[in-house]
Amino acid sequence: MHNNKDDDRGFEFDFEEKRATFGERAAAFIGGKGFYIVLFLCVAVIGVSAWTLNLTMQSVETGLSGGLHDLLVTPPPEGNVSNGVPGGPSQGAAAPIASPAQTPEPFPRAEAIATPKAAPTPKPTEKPVAAPDVQPAREVISETDVTGEIPSLFVWPVDSAAHEISRPFSDPAKGILPIINGTRQAHKGIDIPASPSAQAKAIADGVVSVIEPDAQYGTRLVIEHGGGLQSVYCYLVSNPIVGVGEEVRAAQPLGGLIKPSAGHKEYPDMEHLHLETILNGVQVNPTTYIGN
Repeated sequence: MHNNKDDDRGFEFDFEEKRATFGERAAAFIGGKGFYIVLFLCVAVIGVSAWTLNLTMQSVETGLSGGLHDLLVTPPPEGNVSNGVPGGPSQGAAAPIASPAQTPEPFPRAEAIATPKAAPTPKPTEKPVAAPDVQPAREVISETDVTGEIPSLFVWPVDSAAHEISRPFSDPAKGILPIINGTRQAHKGIDIPASPSAQAKAIADGVVSVIEPDAQYGTRLVIEHGGGLQSVYCYLVSNPIVGVGEEVRAAQPLGGLIKPSAGHKEYPDMEHLHLETILNGVQVNPTTYIGN
């Protein structure tokens, strides 16, 4: 009978011997020129792997570029149905030729980047400026002739039974210098006494040009009569019954009269009207027009 254990031992001995022989051969091979052969094979494998990877990356980029171009191709107009396929080309019409795919540039070119223009700065809305509250300038006695002619009708300016003058117009040529406050001095008008209830009246037709307070003559009112003639009424009450710019007629009431108070030029006279007439800027005797 054949002994299997001996066979197994023999096989193991042969295997061990062969393994030892292969190991010795491999060591001898590596120790000689085999080392350089193995090194060359490793370098070759690495080079082939890098080349393969490069081709793979190029294929991927080309595929992405083609897909992007397909997306950018203008689709056919909707509603065009050919051969039962919506959006398909109509029969007899040539199919559109797609332009070859182009690899998009990784970054836009410098000249393609347009610098955005700055928006114009809006101008501030100008608010309307309110006109200043300008009061009309106080009118003064004009020294120039005015349009029109001197009126032909004149009246006495105060209601009284007698046309009395308490202080005349001064005329140095005739030696007339009335006494005012105890001294003889020039008097540019005439003084007409009046009762406490009396009112001054316009000596002729005209237009009221000035109403103003005066330190020496109380409230002062001026009427333009035309032809360069003006009449001036002094010692009126502070609120006359006519206004600036108002047309008046001869004998029309202008306002009440006051008694001069301390500080007035003709104090302490009683109530009276101080009347002046001016022709082209020159003081003239009022009696020339209203009589004596």
